[in-house]
Amino acid sequence: MINKSIVFTQKNKAEILESETDMLGRDDVLLKLEFSTISNGTERANITGEVNVSLIDKNTEAKFPRFGGYSSAGVVVAIGEGVTKVKVGDTVSGAPLIPCMKCADCQKGNYSLCKHYDFIGSHSFGSFCDYVVMPEANAIPYDPSIPFEQAAMFEP
Repeated sequence: MINKSIVFTQKNKAEILESETDMLGRDDVLLKLEFSTISNGTERANITGEVNVSLIDKNTEAKFPRFGGYSSAGVVVAIGEGVTKVKVGDTVSGAPLIPCMKCADCQKGNYSLCKHYDFIGSHSFGSFCDYVVMPEANAIPYDPSIPFEQAAMFEP
């Protein structure tokens, strides 16, 4: 399936790129995105190539491509064979942090301190696209009577 994504390809330049949708793993869901928010801080950094100097060396240069969009809502359109908590057709809000679940911080339940994390919309394709693959644990089901615009704000 072809996926159109907004990708920040170099400083101050974004392009719409087409690619194949990521492979669906055993414990993953494929989400057709219906709404994504824009983060003033993160998206500005993605566009300008800024680096969060509080986390890394001030002399580090931003790497491209960079992916945007991490607060989102949509509909599950496919599930991996190990998925048990969501089903095709569910409306879900996407939680972007993907901790490694192996390091000492993760083992203590301190997922936000994980040093080996992935992050939807930063390290990997985000929600500025048609479809995104995410772990089932990151797909938070919600009542479909809630508008996508509101559900995309669950994460912030």
